Amino acid sequence: MPSFVYAPFDDNRHRVRLLIIKSGSSPDAIDCHLIQVPLGDGPSFEALSYTWGTPEFTSSISLNGTDFQVTQNLGSALKRLRLENEDRIMWIDAICIDQANIPEKSQQVQQMRHIFQSASRVVIWLGPEAEDSNIAMAAIERMGGSFDSATMRLEDACNVPDVDISNTAWQALGRLFRRSWYKRSWILQEVSASENGIVVCGPQSVPWTTFCFAAAYISYRAGREPGPSLLKDSGYEALYPLCFFLFIRTISEDSRRRETGLLRLLTQFRHCEATDPRDKVYALLGIASDMPDDADLKPNYAKSVAEVYQDLVEFIVKKDRNLDILRACHISGPEHDLPSWVPDWSRASSIQALHSFASQSIGRVAGNSVAVTHFPKDSSTLVAQGVYVDIVIEISDQPENSLVEQLADNIMNEVLNAIETNGPAIRAAMGISSEGPPVPISSVRYLGDSFSSNPRPVSSFWTDTELLGVTQASPMYGDIICVLLGCSVPLILRPQEDDVYRLVGEAKITALRLGGVMKDVEEGRKTVREFHIV
Repeated sequence: MPSFVYAPFDDNRHRVRLLIIKSGSSPDAIDCHLIQVPLGDGPSFEALSYTWGTPEFTSSISLNGTDFQVTQNLGSALKRLRLENEDRIMWIDAICIDQANIPEKSQQVQQMRHIFQSASRVVIWLGPEAEDSNIAMAAIERMGGSFDSATMRLEDACNVPDVDISNTAWQALGRLFRRSWYKRSWILQEVSASENGIVVCGPQSVPWTTFCFAAAYISYRAGREPGPSLLKDSGYEALYPLCFFLFIRTISEDSRRRETGLLRLLTQFRHCEATDPRDKVYALLGIASDMPDDADLKPNYAKSVAEVYQDLVEFIVKKDRNLDILRACHISGPEHDLPSWVPDWSRASSIQALHSFASQSIGRVAGNSVAVTHFPKDSSTLVAQGVYVDIVIEISDQPENSLVEQLADNIMNEVLNAIETNGPAIRAAMGISSEGPPVPISSVRYLGDSFSSNPRPVSSFWTDTELLGVTQASPMYGDIICVLLGCSVPLILRPQEDDVYRLVGEAKITALRLGGVMKDVEEGRKTVREFHIV
């Protein structure tokens, strides 16, 4: 059988391919047909949210009468989703987009949110039945079965009578919630784009709203009893996916979506994974509330990872007129050869846990100043105006207790602030009732455990004028402390040759009060200068 060759799209940029899965029974080979249609003016279709799985293409299907290779996980999905007595029409990225055609891939990814919004239903494929997943799905249906989206909200999980769940079921739930689907960067956009979804695992399925309500219910119970602790092998990492897709549910509503700026999404979901590192950015563009349709930042797979990440910083700095994106930076590895002022979004960072739940810092040391920056063309340099504060002269890996306690207080304050910002759904996810006193602090243990899952030491340092600070970065003797205009926290810069600097990371310094540095500038005690950061 000859191999499949894609027919190119015509000049209409709003056309898509849809996959017709021919009816058949289990022994039959998978037989499919691709058609081109105008998006929004074609037959009703479903969109598939899934993981590609291992990159090896080990399953073969018939596509338009030719041979077409797919991954094992997609092959399993096609077999499960094929109907016996009628054809099924779906949009599946690995088949409906010519992945080898870079211009086409860039253009099609730009309209992915529209594709999922146009779908009659989003089908979430968690994978074949394995590791008692049938028991886990049955437990989810029992826990979430009382949810009526017309009359109940997710936070109502706090008021649902306890459902008797066996230890075997709790353990099965833990394995189900650690499947790779939950870690994908793309699922945030895929699931939030549609009001209608179904979760399929092996032969079983449950509505998406049932799945979300069960997540809220489990998260609530985890704060007050030992049963849900069987979800874990170690720590509370199995609980994070619950809050993850609960957050997805909240941002699918217009009232919540206003709180989902691009930088917030990038830091909140930095732990998610993508086969292509550029998709750590592209997967969020379609759902960021502060991304206009005519924004310059669009998917372009002709650009390198470094170019995409650098373009992102320049776009956000110019759009937001602040430099808080630099808080996501720390000296990283050589994978993508990034300037120090460009966050490596392909890597999860424990540093981001310090403020990943907050939209802004507790206090802005640069006051209400706006960023004054310049990005020289064809250069990897950021030129930013700011104020020199002091130089590091001593470092200790045994930080002062008072500073560590203050750091912990800041973290908790930012978490609590985020609870209020994101509304009752996040309160439910953390086991805090919208009415009455909060449950024991064990309900938020998964936050602390997520910090420690990739721990970084905290160092304290002293400056020449006896300022005392703490950082999760790696300071060295001779580093300088500065406050850049439009940045809410002090930054540590490392001097290089030719009067340039590398960004080391952020610091917390108790003596630098809200807007105090800018007051020093106004009163002539300090001056604003340019910093060239490479």
